[in-house]
Amino acid sequence: MAEKIRVLQSVNSLGIGGSVICVMNFFRHIDRERFQVDFVICDDTKMNFYDEIIEAGSKVFICRTQCKNKYLKLISQIRQIKEILTQNHYDIIHCHSCSFFGILRGAIAGFASRGVKVVSHAHSVGEPKGTMADSMARYLLKWVLSNIIDVGCACSDMAGESKYTKKFIGSKKYRIVNNAIETDRYRYCLRRRNEIREALNIKDGDFVIGNVGRLEYEKNQTFLLDIFGIILDKKPNAVLLLIGDGSLREILEEKAEKNGISSQVIFTGKCENAADYYHAMDCFVLPSHYEGFPLVLVEAQVNGLRCIVSENMSRNVNIAGGVKFLSLEMSPEIWAEEICIFGNDRMNTENVNKVILKYELNNEVLKLETIYEGHS
Repeated sequence: MAEKIRVLQSVNSLGIGGSVICVMNFFRHIDRERFQVDFVICDDTKMNFYDEIIEAGSKVFICRTQCKNKYLKLISQIRQIKEILTQNHYDIIHCHSCSFFGILRGAIAGFASRGVKVVSHAHSVGEPKGTMADSMARYLLKWVLSNIIDVGCACSDMAGESKYTKKFIGSKKYRIVNNAIETDRYRYCLRRRNEIREALNIKDGDFVIGNVGRLEYEKNQTFLLDIFGIILDKKPNAVLLLIGDGSLREILEEKAEKNGISSQVIFTGKCENAADYYHAMDCFVLPSHYEGFPLVLVEAQVNGLRCIVSENMSRNVNIAGGVKFLSLEMSPEIWAEEICIFGNDRMNTENVNKVILKYELNNEVLKLETIYEGHS
């Protein structure tokens, strides 16, 4: 039997989040007979997937540093990752992140290690500050990253354009790797819908607006609460279902209470079975400040939910006509009206099947395995 290809996945943490869930989906389905896949992380405060990785026979390396300065911390992390690559004889390092620094710490370590193939993976556009200094820094970091990697992946064209140069994107080194999912887990099920609604005390005729994501500035649930308050004037039987947790939860709960809508807003907190909650929803809303290609939009569309989202994400998320884009500069009133109209019925079976065909996980795993094996 041929020796396994040794792959080190570089992620910030093993906490629940879009990019880590994407990596774990690939991890669960990759051919273990051909690939040994391990992980290196720099934040061990969130270890949701640690036990699963260890039980699968893989390793998790943790880079720890006492440095407070972010640049000194980055240098320390690069040195530690390089040492891990060298001592354990890895063939490939696959660097995942939404940020330049998150990708570069693994990419630089791989570039500095003899014989290691460097694969980077952009999972989001990040949050440009719009200043001249920020634009110049991003231009420089794009150039650096594009010149030290062997393959550059992205979850969408927008995410790719945010991390790589135009020249690199036009080369054979650039790949779009879709944020694929186990589609069977997300197909609409009336039985699960009734079970989840009953568990949440949601009535049959209630209009449920769903949102899945960390309760953080990026996801913009503050604006969603403003929108929902107006929707309640149009649909008194509306319910807002917020799946996830984060640093803004208390602020959001206080805002819902202050606005007199808390009885109609459900905070589930951190959730291991988010897939089940899509069945209970009638439409999906994601008014994010910035995104790449959010996995939750694939999950929602596989379930047949129509999605109303901000313009700050790739148009590629509109896989089969089930997504409407709105500007965050539009008023909450306009958003509320569009949600009540566009989100009032589910996608048809034909369009749901188009989503499933394109984002079935096994197809994208084969694509990733081909990248690891060095084929075009």
